[in-house]
Amino acid sequence: VLFWLVNCWAIFLIAFVLYWRSRQHLIFVFLLALFIFGNFVKLSYWDWDQIKFFVALYILLLMLWQAFIPSRSKWNFLLLILIGPAVIRTALVYYEFNYSEMYDQRQIDEAKILRESTEPDAIIAAWPDHNSTVTLTGRKLFLGMPGTLWSHGVNYYEREKVLKKLAYEDCQAEICPDYIFWSRQEDYYWKKDIEAVKRYKQLNQHLYKARK
Repeated sequence: VLFWLVNCWAIFLIAFVLYWRSRQHLIFVFLLALFIFGNFVKLSYWDWDQIKFFVALYILLLMLWQAFIPSRSKWNFLLLILIGPAVIRTALVYYEFNYSEMYDQRQIDEAKILRESTEPDAIIAAWPDHNSTVTLTGRKLFLGMPGTLWSHGVNYYEREKVLKKLAYEDCQAEICPDYIFWSRQEDYYWKKDIEAVKRYKQLNQHLYKARK
């Protein structure tokens, strides 16, 4: 409750004004029920996708405002004030997105060294992400991004278990990686436990020869 009151008080104020001015109380009781439902029932596989349900309710709320509040009403000034910060923030997100990079220069340089240090058919264990440095090399990534794999119906759970333990124990699976790539993202994935992976033979600053 505190989270919603601190971060989304403006939305509740919009809903209250609509409830008061439209006198269509049953509609807003139903919306409130949906809101409570979304707080207790997980409607999406990934936790962060649950926000889409609440975004839909917010858009529906704005549509109801257009339907019930006359276009020349003084209450529209209040609406502009309340949605202003969200509109500005959305515009900034789109502006900043134009300056984002899929791969930075550091990753490009690391990928060049990786290509020179590994065989073309090598399997490399690294941070499981579609923007991993390994994806720039043409080599195989031991585990791709879980979200993408799940979306395509790929059962990746056993391999994910192997990857998470790889810094601490040898791979005993049918298919094992030839190398372990350890850079900034891998620090986060393996909880910065660089000492654990040092039991493998280090080939260069970021590359280790995995045991089989």
